Amino acid sequence: MDKANIYQHSTMEAITNRRSTVIFGDAGISDNNMQLLLEAASLAPSAYNEQPWQYLYAMRGTPIFDTIFSTLAIPNQEWAKHAAVLVVSLSRKYLARNGEPNFHHLYDTGAANAFMMLQAESLGIGSHTMGGFNREMLRKSFSIPDDIEIASVIAFGYRSSDMKNRPENLVLREQMPRKRKASAEMIFGS
Repeated sequence: MDKANIYQHSTMEAITNRRSTVIFGDAGISDNNMQLLLEAASLAPSAYNEQPWQYLYAMRGTPIFDTIFSTLAIPNQEWAKHAAVLVVSLSRKYLARNGEPNFHHLYDTGAANAFMMLQAESLGIGSHTMGGFNREMLRKSFSIPDDIEIASVIAFGYRSSDMKNRPENLVLREQMPRKRKASAEMIFGS
């Protein structure tokens, strides 16, 4: 199939346009749009249909946002302070059906996160997943039990084209062409 034809489909368009945003604008995300993001996550596939993901989220300007923000690595704080929403992605380590370890819980939670970020992209909302945060501080701040893995923190917000008063390193990062491996580099076999 011709790439030009593939990219005309709305799902592929969202996949193609999604990138890790570091320049967010001031606009907030409506409760309705936030519910659409969470609904998209809920529709992701999972092993045994366990749906091991859980989310803790907070809008900018709230004490919960500030607590999540305080656990981020300093380089992430530089840009994430402008995000409209911070989402903590959590994953249950054990199967609800029998208490056995769920070896696919992070994979499944990653799929739910991807669904959420693609829904965000289709609404014109940027996203950025972070692994740079203090897990123990976050766990303690929200009394997250040990049987729950803290998978990531995701920033969501509308992108801004206004680069004034933003650090040069972030402006360059936002404007840098997106580089991806060719699909042939990821395929083995026939």
